Amino acid sequence: MNLPTKLVGNWLECDLAYAYDYYLDLKAALLKKKLKYYDSISYSVMDDDENVKRIHVRVGDIVDIEEETEGVAYAQVKAIVTHTHNSGKTYPFFILNWFTDTDRTHNILEVPIYVFQNTSDQRWRRVYPIMQVNRESRSHFVHYCTRSCTDTKHDETARRFFKNEFFYNAV
Repeated sequence: MNLPTKLVGNWLECDLAYAYDYYLDLKAALLKKKLKYYDSISYSVMDDDENVKRIHVRVGDIVDIEEETEGVAYAQVKAIVTHTHNSGKTYPFFILNWFTDTDRTHNILEVPIYVFQNTSDQRWRRVYPIMQVNRESRSHFVHYCTRSCTDTKHDETARRFFKNEFFYNAV
C-alpha cells in the first residue's frame, strides 16, 4: 500500500474525514493536508474495572477489534499516522488492511483461511483512531504461501493467510 504524505482528495482523505466525524465527533472539511508517519505507537487504556493497560502497536502487527456486525474483526496495521485537525490538535490514527474470512478451512491443517480486503472494497473503512484498538492482539496469522514464495521472501501479491488458532502466550 503506497501511502501519500499529503491528503489529496483520495480514499485516505475521505476515510480520515469519516473517522473524525464518526469516532471523534469533529465535523469539518480537512484544511490541513499533511500526514506524519510512525513505525510504532504506545498508549494506555483503562478497562471497565479502571485497570490501566499499556498497548504497544507496530506497523505490520495484527490487531483484533470488536466490530458491530462481525464480532471480532482482524486487520493488519499498514501505517500509523498523525494528522493535525483544523482546531490545531494532533490526533493519531491507524491505517488498516482488513482480513476477510473466506468461510473455508485448510483441509489438512484445519485452520480458517482469510484474505486481505481488496483495495477497491470499501465495505470497511481503513482509517481509525487509535482508541479503536483497546487491547493487545491475541491473534496470529501465517502467510499462505504460493509457488512464487521463496525461503527468504513471501509473494506480496498473495493475499491469503491462515489464522493460527494454536498460538498461545506463555504464562
